[in-house]
Amino acid sequence: MRAQDHGVDLRWIHLQSLRDQRLLVAEMGREIVGQVFVQLRSTEPEFADGVSRGYLYALRVKPHYQGAGIGSQLMGAAEARLCA
Repeated sequence: MRAQDHGVDLRWIHLQSLRDQRLLVAEMGREIVGQVFVQLRSTEPEFADGVSRGYLYALRVKPHYQGAGIGSQLMGAAEARLCA
């Protein structure tokens, strides 16, 4: 199963309670099948300063969908957002 063959949509979610984080989810229909958090700013600016660096964490893909390229899609989109 390949992600692009099965209608995976990626969507950014801004969580009001997490001002310096963004959540990127992968959805198939109405089901969330994967996610990754992007940390934009940190109390330790050498890791995430809100300007030139950030980091990714909590990359998850549901077991049934692993191996389909969904994690790669999430990582690519998150990296592109950090580089923009």
